[in-house]
Amino acid sequence: MRRVVTFAVLVPMTVLMIVACGDDEETLTTDEFVEQADAICAAGTTELDDAFAELYGPSGEEPTPEQQTAFVEDTVAPLIQGQIDSGEALNPPEDLQDEVEQWLADVQTVLDGITDDPESIFGPEAEDLFAEVDAQASEIGLTACAGED
Repeated sequence: MRRVVTFAVLVPMTVLMIVACGDDEETLTTDEFVEQADAICAAGTTELDDAFAELYGPSGEEPTPEQQTAFVEDTVAPLIQGQIDSGEALNPPEDLQDEVEQWLADVQTVLDGITDDPESIFGPEAEDLFAEVDAQASEIGLTACAGED
């Protein structure tokens, strides 16, 4: 079975888009931010891994391009959007704000690319899609969001 880059990569990064959307809630400390953001990423990774397992089923057959497109449109994008929506209350600490905003903008670009070309996450090149945003998450101190957990 050919498996997309462990989707532990996509969700972790994309999920943290959540963080940049903070509102007037109290600003989190760095430790609180990292803990909460990584928890969101870890939960999102589990959801996506489960969805991929269901897509491939027990046979492990490669999904057709039509199935891939439907999976991205009906499962991947809504899961990630839900994570973003649920995390909007997180407010990163001021000293991480610029890095988090840039990272989230870059994650959005990756997600937009996947939405535009759903087959892109189903090949060996998929890992390259997330390399930059993984590195950014790691620099911020996020392990689950960087695919390191």
